[in-house]
Amino acid sequence: MPRPLTEQIQGTYFRLRFTVAILGLLFPVILYFGGRINSFGLRGSMSAYYWATPDAPCPCGEDPEHPGKCKKIEKNSDDEKSCRALPAATEAGTMRSYFVGFLFAVGAMLFANKGYSRREDVLLNIAGVSAWLIALFPMPWTGKLAPLYWMHGTAAIIFFLAIASVAAFCSHATVRLINNSTQRKLYMSAYRVLAALMIASPIAAYILNVHILRRDNAIYWVEFCGIWAFASYWVVKGIEMSGPDTEKKVAAGELYDPPKLNIAASVKSMLSGGTSTTPPTRPQ
Repeated sequence: MPRPLTEQIQGTYFRLRFTVAILGLLFPVILYFGGRINSFGLRGSMSAYYWATPDAPCPCGEDPEHPGKCKKIEKNSDDEKSCRALPAATEAGTMRSYFVGFLFAVGAMLFANKGYSRREDVLLNIAGVSAWLIALFPMPWTGKLAPLYWMHGTAAIIFFLAIASVAAFCSHATVRLINNSTQRKLYMSAYRVLAALMIASPIAAYILNVHILRRDNAIYWVEFCGIWAFASYWVVKGIEMSGPDTEKKVAAGELYDPPKLNIAASVKSMLSGGTSTTPPTRPQ
């Protein structure tokens, strides 16, 4: 028997959201085990898997197999000059297809996903495009810097900030539909923590990359936390949206006109446990 159209639409919507979460959870795991299967150890960052091969030279020139134990390189030192003098990598990374494929898949799903408000929709579109740019502009490896090499790190920061903004400033749009006040506070607490982790991740990775150039695997684990926070957000949001209160009201087409974004007031409301900065208004 054919499913009702509304059931098909809802099923597709929730499956799309949970697929984003599954991809985020699997992304760092598949990179790690894919590298192990292909006979090389954990890289210094996830972006390094774009270039990673069993015999690809470490950017610092210390260990061809690069087990993730690179030495610290001081800025403007002879070691850094030697690193820059290494021949440019030309061999395709063993995990490059997986790295690019995951980013394009996540980017497409974020771009296709319609937000509950116009604000959320714009932020999801920005995050989706940023994921594509991360894949299209790989991190610099050895040799001379490639054109627009800065695009990779910039797009990564924008990606995490956009998703963190969705969690921080747009989640209350559906949380407010939950009748139980305790559940509302629990969901908003979860979104606050996940937003903080997603904001902290690119900032920490940037600081480590600028001041501690590929020392051990610190950047990889910082990125791991950020990506799992991203995936966890979609898990929590999917559970919240499928709750009896939210699902029925959203399916019934309850309208929501979000107030103008006041970041200072929004942050104050989040820290105090509120679910919105000002009461939402219904379009006439």
